[in-house]
Amino acid sequence: MVERYDFACHLIAAPIIAFLCAALHAAVVSGFEPLMRAMAMTLIIIALDAFVVAPLFERSYAMLQSAIGTWLPFVVIFAATWAARVLAASTSANEQAAHRE
Repeated sequence: MVERYDFACHLIAAPIIAFLCAALHAAVVSGFEPLMRAMAMTLIIIALDAFVVAPLFERSYAMLQSAIGTWLPFVVIFAATWAARVLAASTSANEQAAHRE
């Protein structure tokens, strides 16, 4: 039961947090391409899971062997991070168009 709760939290909360972090980063540092930002943030999260969460909290690397429990959330995190910048870009383009009219 606890494992299912952990999976649900990881699958739901992690992409939301990644989206918010990417949107904040996009607002502060707008020079990054959406793909580069998504790759960088996803790699940072993978590194944190591999070098902090697994050895220090889980005391096992078994979590990294689960495709659904670990790798699916990484894919969703990547998509959420990429979407944050793409949505921010389309929103700013719409705002600029509205100011021109």
